[in-house]
Amino acid sequence: MTSDDASESLGQGGRALWESITRNLELRPDERALLKEAARTQDVVDALSAALDEHGPMTEGSKGQLRVSPIVGELRQQRLTLVRLLGALGIPESDDEARPVTTTTRARKAAAARWAGRHG
Repeated sequence: MTSDDASESLGQGGRALWESITRNLELRPDERALLKEAARTQDVVDALSAALDEHGPMTEGSKGQLRVSPIVGELRQQRLTLVRLLGALGIPESDDEARPVTTTTRARKAAAARWAGRHG
């Protein structure tokens, strides 16, 4: 998928995400597929955010009671999905990072911090 292909099928937020990542990184086909899903998810997050802005976080239930809008829960789920998709890509946060931070890397850092705290 080229940048132009993504532009045709993505909304503004998804396109911005796609372009911000593909501008600086060369991705493998599997990474491009993950990024495409992340960009689509960004568009869903944007649409849900707009709906939440328009309708508010509360809605009226079937008996007239005030309840949390289902948009709130779905927005939360889509945001988690977006974070997971982007995490699966392992994109470095800055140009200085040579490797992406993986679960193993985080676990090693946490273990080293615990060890240093106990045996300082």
